Amino acid sequence: MGWDLRRLRYFQAVAEELHFGRAARRLHIAQPSLSQQIKALEKAVGATLLERTPRGVRLTPAGAAALDAARDLLALSERSLRDIRDLASGSLPALRIGLSTGIGPGLLGRIRLAAGAAGVSIAFHDATSAEQADLLGRDELDLGLMLEPVGHTDLHLLRLVDEPLGVITGRRHRLPDQLTADDLAGKRLLWFDREEAPGYHDHVLDACAAAGWRPEVQVCHSRRLSAIVLLLTAEPDLVSLVPAAKATHPELVWRPLQAAPRHRVALAWRGHDDREAVGRLRDELVSGLARP
Repeated sequence: MGWDLRRLRYFQAVAEELHFGRAARRLHIAQPSLSQQIKALEKAVGATLLERTPRGVRLTPAGAAALDAARDLLALSERSLRDIRDLASGSLPALRIGLSTGIGPGLLGRIRLAAGAAGVSIAFHDATSAEQADLLGRDELDLGLMLEPVGHTDLHLLRLVDEPLGVITGRRHRLPDQLTADDLAGKRLLWFDREEAPGYHDHVLDACAAAGWRPEVQVCHSRRLSAIVLLLTAEPDLVSLVPAAKATHPELVWRPLQAAPRHRVALAWRGHDDREAVGRLRDELVSGLARP
């Protein structure tokens, strides 16, 4: 007997919620009906997948394996359905690409050119690097643009950007044209919340510490350029770190930093994703990296 996709969806909800009542509300069905469907699935599989407890349920070893299989099969089903609909409508295969804060317009332009050459359409979706890993795992994204280091060994990565960070300040603040860690003594760092990209966040602060600068960090909760400019121009002891290409505002000045941390951006995808459209876009990006 083959897999019943509807029962797999029901099982996935219960396995993720670990509670029949919450899963039933999530699925908008009655709890008794949900219990019957799970029992039917267990009978078809020939194994107990869930153990009932006073507080809810827990996965058996067979249930944990079934959850991995359910996610893979449901993701494959959704992708196949999208591909069939695209083929029937005559449209290009559409790839959903995660876009984290800190990705410059130059890279987005390169990706759009590569997509055109590869014959695929793309749509960018705002998500932090940390969120993208989960969205890729749930098949809610096809590809991600993530700040490295990523820290997820189940993702495949293609590095697209590798450039030094420099120091950005208000134009009226006095600093040497070429900076070392000693020049930044007493300066605070305007930085982002660690939860957005833990690997990249720690990489940059560790590199600063290794060079001899251990700044007090001020988290900027707004990613709007106007808010960043206001803070950097108003507070002379506040600096930030960005690649040169992102320092374009007339009120700000970018200066190179000796032993600077690296700004690295990678294209990320699931290891088992072998769709032709994803492969064509990756191949075109690799070809672009090889060109002068």
